[in-house]
Amino acid sequence: MTIGERIKKRRKELGLTVDELAERLEKNRATIYRYESNDIEKLPTTVLEPLAKALDVTPAYLMGWNGQSSEPVPTFTPTDEDIKFALFDGTEGVTDEMYDEVKRFAKYIKEQKEKK
Repeated sequence: MTIGERIKKRRKELGLTVDELAERLEKNRATIYRYESNDIEKLPTTVLEPLAKALDVTPAYLMGWNGQSSEPVPTFTPTDEDIKFALFDGTEGVTDEMYDEVKRFAKYIKEQKEKK
């Protein structure tokens, strides 16, 4: 299976349109079609890494380097409970207001970073 076939297969597994994937990558739809049809054979890491992230797989999977079947590598998405546990060393006594305050602060930090 080629990299283009893996991209297209994974995009469809996720139920994404070409336009949705293009938007995630800040590319145009023609570029995505070129990736999927193998018109662009050598993807630089500046493209490969965001593409893998958008498709929820590893760059090694897309490149066919993992030596496994065409199954994507699962990723972990933490729940709010997981995050609360990590931030507050447990969830006991953590109120929704406390958690919301942490999320507001994180959003503020992210916005400040993006302004630089």
